[in-house]
Amino acid sequence: MIHPTPILIAGMLGSVALLTLAALRHAEAARLNRRLATFARKLPDQEERGQGWTRLIESVLVTGAKDRHEILLALRQAGFRDPRGFALFALARLAAALLALTIVLLLPLPIAGRARFFIVFAAFAIPFLAAKHVLRSFAGRRLRQIRRELPFLIDMLILMLESGASLDQCFRQFAQTKMAGMEQTRIATIVLVDDIQKGMAHDAALARWSDRLAADGVRDLAALIAQAMMHGTELVPSLREFAREIAEKRIAATRESIGRKSSQMTMVMVVCLLPALMIILAGPAVATIQDVFVRRMGR
Repeated sequence: MIHPTPILIAGMLGSVALLTLAALRHAEAARLNRRLATFARKLPDQEERGQGWTRLIESVLVTGAKDRHEILLALRQAGFRDPRGFALFALARLAAALLALTIVLLLPLPIAGRARFFIVFAAFAIPFLAAKHVLRSFAGRRLRQIRRELPFLIDMLILMLESGASLDQCFRQFAQTKMAGMEQTRIATIVLVDDIQKGMAHDAALARWSDRLAADGVRDLAALIAQAMMHGTELVPSLREFAREIAEKRIAATRESIGRKSSQMTMVMVVCLLPALMIILAGPAVATIQDVFVRRMGR
């Protein structure tokens, strides 16, 4: 009789060897893609799609095209630019769900039947669904930071352009200057300056810059700068007008947020304070009626 242990060990070693070989080949392909990306801008969807085993994981672990699009957008907005990011997120989401499922199965719960099945299903589904919301929270926080940094970036460009510096000098100076609260735009601008130094066209470099930051205002700013460079028009008046539009949008968004918070606070007050208020107002009357009823029933 053949003992199964050597077979299992051989299978595990073979799997590790195959995974190592695949990882090495994928690393070589990634290095080649990064070198080619300095000469030709790829589409954002192509940057995130990946190759080899990542496509297999994406096809197995993703529920549909809408789910894929939402995850890709959230990853891009959160700043994850690795082509394997989508597959790694799918694996991490599945691993968290399986870990929660294993913990629930190992716990000695005094529940059986349909209730236990519901708890087991919830233990798997909640981490699986919550992973996307966690990713969206990271993306939202980064986008809010970029929107806060964008007006200061525009003001700095205006000041440096009015002082006689060229647009390339403005970006280089901004990339070399360390300022608190400007981390996201500065990191992306460092990559922008590196792309321009490597010979990439300005419109392609600005498009990659806006895709890296993945905020609506940055895309509009990149399009404005590229259009001014293409037609040779003066950039400072356009930047001033763009800064004024951004300020108006921020004020409108702040007012909308205040109105939404006010309605939410009203609902919280109704849910939390109204029951206590009703108990305080109607409690004595209910107690009196109950005492009268008990006395009459006792007679």
